[in-house]
Amino acid sequence: MSSQLLKNLGVAKRILLLLAISGLTILIVALVGWLEMRAGKQKLDTLYLDRVIPLQDLGQIENKLFIVEKQVLLGFQHDPSSPLAAIHTHPITLHVENNAAERKAIEALWAKYMATFLTEEEKALAQDAEQKIKAWLDTTAAYLDQMKAGNFGHGRTAEFLQADRTTGKAAHEALTKLIAYQASVAKALDEEAGQAFVRSSLILAAVGGLGLILAFGLGTLISRSVTRPLDQAVQAAEAIAQGQLSGAIPVGGQDEPGRLLNAMRTMQAGLRDIVAALQSNAQELDQTARELKDSASRSAEASETQTESAASMAAAIEQMSVSIDHIGESARQAHSVSEQAGEQSRTGGQVVHRAADEIGKIAEAVNASAQTIGELEAVSNEIS
Repeated sequence: MSSQLLKNLGVAKRILLLLAISGLTILIVALVGWLEMRAGKQKLDTLYLDRVIPLQDLGQIENKLFIVEKQVLLGFQHDPSSPLAAIHTHPITLHVENNAAERKAIEALWAKYMATFLTEEEKALAQDAEQKIKAWLDTTAAYLDQMKAGNFGHGRTAEFLQADRTTGKAAHEALTKLIAYQASVAKALDEEAGQAFVRSSLILAAVGGLGLILAFGLGTLISRSVTRPLDQAVQAAEAIAQGQLSGAIPVGGQDEPGRLLNAMRTMQAGLRDIVAALQSNAQELDQTARELKDSASRSAEASETQTESAASMAAAIEQMSVSIDHIGESARQAHSVSEQAGEQSRTGGQVVHRAADEIGKIAEAVNASAQTIGELEAVSNEIS
């Protein structure tokens, strides 16, 4: 069915069809690749925006929690009763301000983190961490406020360290769980991106391979649809050149090679008709030649007979000519004698004169007969 359809298409249209299918295949591959690349980019964006950056922010929050704790411990060193008070030349308010600044930075980072995409599990972990971090920040702020008021108190350092082991530890653990969850989700997204890359590669390879197979198959089909009738036309031309006009030439399609094949069929039929007509004419010519040969044979026999008759006639005329010559000679002698007699005897009268005239007439008649015989002899020679 497909080969029949191709026969109805010209070679140029077949090439355009092949180019169109190849271009469509490339377009499909490019489209699939673009879709997969866009999906991969979205996953990378998700990984970067919703996991990598939040991980950095959570890491900064944890670091700032340590800074907050450090500010409280540095504040305890401002106790006038502590030997370390002498090394602090700045007021306690510096640590209070630093603590407030760090807390403000932590709150900004936390707000930024909460604005990202959060799963339900992550929301629960974030809510727990937010409460514990706030509790710990409130605790540190309370200790600094008391130190700012000059209330260092005995044993407050140990009390703070105890709070750090409970409230502070709880805040760090909650934040660590959130960071670990972020890391696990980021790893899962990374693995998913890797799988998507492999899947995209397989899809592109499959689509590209299918397109190549389709293009190769169609190209092979088009090539055969062009070369097969051309081969048949070449074989037919070679057979015709060798004088073989009885071979069967298949019917071609409506394309250029098909029309060439049909033209070869028409030429073969025309040559067969011409050869048949030549053979018929040759037979008629041979028959005519045979008849002419028979007629020539009969003409030759008749001519030979006529030649023999003409030869006999020529011989008789020659003998007659000799006799007439003798007669003429005798007549001339008689005329001469007659004239001599007339001269010798003019007195012979009218009788002798009339005799001479008659003899002269006889001589003229003999000469006329001799001339006529000469002409007959020439004609006889021409016939022979």
